[in-house]
Amino acid sequence: MNSRRSKKSAAARLRPFWILFAVLLAGALFAGYYGATWPGFRVRLVIIRGNRVVSRSEILARAAISGATNIWLQDPWAMRERIQTIPYVGQVRVERKLPAEVLISVTERMPYALVGKTAPVLVDRALRVLETHPKNARVPLFEVDAGIVRAGAFLRRPQILAMRDDYGVLLAAHARIRTLRVDSMGELTAWMASGVAVRLGDDEALLQKVRLIEPILAQTQSRGKVIRVLDLRAPKTPVVVYR
Repeated sequence: MNSRRSKKSAAARLRPFWILFAVLLAGALFAGYYGATWPGFRVRLVIIRGNRVVSRSEILARAAISGATNIWLQDPWAMRERIQTIPYVGQVRVERKLPAEVLISVTERMPYALVGKTAPVLVDRALRVLETHPKNARVPLFEVDAGIVRAGAFLRRPQILAMRDDYGVLLAAHARIRTLRVDSMGELTAWMASGVAVRLGDDEALLQKVRLIEPILAQTQSRGKVIRVLDLRAPKTPVVVYR
């Protein structure tokens, strides 16, 4: 009997707090509803930084920020993913700031090369297609079949990947390349901006071959001679063909 009375007494002591809990819960629900619908949290300002090629209007269109919805109820990660579908956009950061501002920071991709034979596309270092019909692009041409691609896609054909890596070796050696081509035998030829054709052959000892370009060109220029073809397929016995 004493135990039952004790239990009833405990319940009786808690009963007045139920009303308080109910009031607090109702207050929390009201505050949540008020915060979600309060006009002060609707987007008033969107700041965009880092864009030069991509227009502000295109970024805003892809972000799809609702001006009629509380900014704190909108997903910044979804905005980021939508903006990254723009071909020229690399990294994106979306920040929400009190009371109702959005800061979008983008890093744009840089043109690296043209890839293709009849209708080359413009790509960045990661081989993402930036433009399918580029105009006045001052970058080297990788003369290799790219297939049918759309802007925003990544080129993943092994021959294109290998050519990108070969060009990286040439670029590191400060060789000014205009065109790269691989023939049916898998041998690489690079045409320099000066018009000299450099036959490099396969990728074996490529760095060693590339390091010979500048000294040989400098030596022949000092003699007043103009090279038409520089054959480095056998780096120990380079062959020079003059104009």
